[in-house]
Amino acid sequence: MIINRKNSILLFNLVILLAIPLLLEALLILWKCKVEIKVKDIRSLVDEIHKMKQGQKQIENNIPKNSYLYETGEEIKNISINLYNSMQQQMKNEKLKVDLITNISHDLKTPLTSIIGYIDLLAAKDYLSSEDRHYVKELNKKAENLRDMIDAVFELSKASSGNIKIDKTKLNLNKLIMQTMADMEDIIANSGFDIKTVYSKEDLEIYGDGSKLYLVCQNLISNALKYSLTGSRIYIRTYLESGNAVLCIQNTSAYEIDFSPEEITGRFVRGDESRSDGGNGLGLAIAKTYSEVCDGEFKIDIDGDMFKVTIQFPMVELLNS
Repeated sequence: MIINRKNSILLFNLVILLAIPLLLEALLILWKCKVEIKVKDIRSLVDEIHKMKQGQKQIENNIPKNSYLYETGEEIKNISINLYNSMQQQMKNEKLKVDLITNISHDLKTPLTSIIGYIDLLAAKDYLSSEDRHYVKELNKKAENLRDMIDAVFELSKASSGNIKIDKTKLNLNKLIMQTMADMEDIIANSGFDIKTVYSKEDLEIYGDGSKLYLVCQNLISNALKYSLTGSRIYIRTYLESGNAVLCIQNTSAYEIDFSPEEITGRFVRGDESRSDGGNGLGLAIAKTYSEVCDGEFKIDIDGDMFKVTIQFPMVELLNS
């Protein structure tokens, strides 16, 4: 699970930071007291810390009870046991949460499909007034938005649980952006924004799921169109850096950026909470999740009103070398 793996790394690093001072403190006390310390006992403590970092369930304290380092070994052992148990509980809770979201999303699809069907039947009636047709049109629009949201939540839940299907093929990042831009031509033209594109001269070939990464590009461009300052430009660049294919989309926000990169990539979080038109706060969460399941590194930089998303993917030639 993507989320659990990251939390595991953070927790293990935290524990290592807690365990190492214990070892250093014990060694310092013993050194001050001029007590003889056996090298093999120190080695045992280091081995315990290493095993704990790897996430091993059982850590044995192999230091003799008559050693001055025995108690330190016991403390490290207990920390390891508590950490493992906490991680297991966290993973269990995360799975329950993902299963709940997945089940609810699935259960909502059936009645929503019926609602949309009845709306379509109602729209086909000849006796509706212009005002009635306006209401039916709005109902259909909201129902479609709700369906899109449910589908997005369903896909995000599957991605978080590791159950999402990924079909990786060789892709050209430049062509992927060009195709997305071409498909969004009308939306971009109607937005009134000027998008400046600079494509890498190199063929940026990567491995990824074309449909997932297409949605990443679509969501990032849509996000820039929704929240950019009127009259400003949106910049899209692709380039090669340190053996990675990089996509960068940058815009100037029309709203005060009072959130962190971590907050804005959370689910149902929007750049401007006062907006009620379109969007469900899942765009950046989807872009980040799909980028990462395709082995990409997703990063957001905020500087004043400047909002920049950078995604880098390993090049095919380096993966095959």
